[in-house]
Amino acid sequence: MMIIGTTQQLLAASCSSRGEPGLTLDQPHPSPSGSLLAAPQGEEVPDTLALATKWGSQTQFETTRARKVKRHFDELSEDSRLTDAESNFRVTVFNACLDIIIQQLSQRFTSLNATVNMFEAIHPNTLLQAKDEDLHQAAQRLREHYSRDIAASFPGQLLSFRTCFRDQIQKLKSVADLVKMLIVYNPAVTSTFSEVCTAFILFLTLPVTVATAERSFSKLKLIKNYLRSTMGQERLSGLFLLSIESDRAKKLDIQRIVDKFAERKARRVPFK
Repeated sequence: MMIIGTTQQLLAASCSSRGEPGLTLDQPHPSPSGSLLAAPQGEEVPDTLALATKWGSQTQFETTRARKVKRHFDELSEDSRLTDAESNFRVTVFNACLDIIIQQLSQRFTSLNATVNMFEAIHPNTLLQAKDEDLHQAAQRLREHYSRDIAASFPGQLLSFRTCFRDQIQKLKSVADLVKMLIVYNPAVTSTFSEVCTAFILFLTLPVTVATAERSFSKLKLIKNYLRSTMGQERLSGLFLLSIESDRAKKLDIQRIVDKFAERKARRVPFK
């Protein structure tokens, strides 16, 4: 995945995804006072004034008289300071926000690309196009990285999996489709490709974003408070799962669950 490297491309991509109007810079800008950035000729950027109005941002800037301060040695000259309110907003607020967004996107996708490259061996395109040696090396790297979860037989199982299901793999586009094809539609062969199933499950259960893991820790903090300091791991895992999957938990038949629990925990001893 390519990272958008310029502010103009970032804004153009965000507006094209929302279906918002844009303008071409080889034509005169209809509102020079509303232009918050400049781009090379020929690039398409959004109408910043229309975007600011839609998002509820400030569109009018009042120019106030610049306060004169005493200039000391080795300071900037008076004529190089930003006295225009719109230019000051563009430099100190607008461009600063865009720089932070681009930096955060670069950091986020750098870690995600490393994860995707690690699981490259189980992607449908790699399974179809890679040679046996390249696929074996990619599978070996994945096995060494997850040596506690994936056994040494994983590379051989992956090669056999590609040979057996090559026709089905050609119709698939993602790892989720591979999992559905192997585990759901062909459950009889999962024992044969057990390590391949483990690699698939590892890939699907990895947190895609940091926010997912942060939400998990927030739930854990709410559940295991100082009143539940002696709670065991099994009970904590059950309450944790119920809290995360609260939407599904609300649809359960509580009375049926209570009856099953009472049957399992029945301590009545029949006397003759």
